[in-house]
Amino acid sequence: MVRDRRFRKNEIIYRQGDPASEVFFVKFGTVDLYVDYKTEDSKLISVVPEGKVFGELGVIEGKPRTMTSVAREDSVVTVVDKDSNGNVTGTTETT
Repeated sequence: MVRDRRFRKNEIIYRQGDPASEVFFVKFGTVDLYVDYKTEDSKLISVVPEGKVFGELGVIEGKPRTMTSVAREDSVVTVVDKDSNGNVTGTTETT
C-alpha cells in the first residue's frame, strides 16, 4: 500500500527499535533522523530534505529501526509498505 501522511512539527514518524515495515519519501517538508532520541546521548545523524527517501535500510535488511525519525517542520511523507509488489527491496516473489 502507498499513501501520503501528514506529520506536524516534532511529531515522531517511527522510533528506534520499531519493526521496519515501511519506506518513506519526503514529499513536502524535512525530517530529522536521530540516534537515542530524547536521551542525554541523543545525536542528530541526518536531515532528510524534500525529494529524498529514508527508512529503507531496515526494510532491506529485515532489521528493526536504528534511528528515530522526527518531522522537523509540518511535512507530508509518502509511506510505502514493504509488501507493495516487492518493489521496495528490489525483489519479487516467485511461486
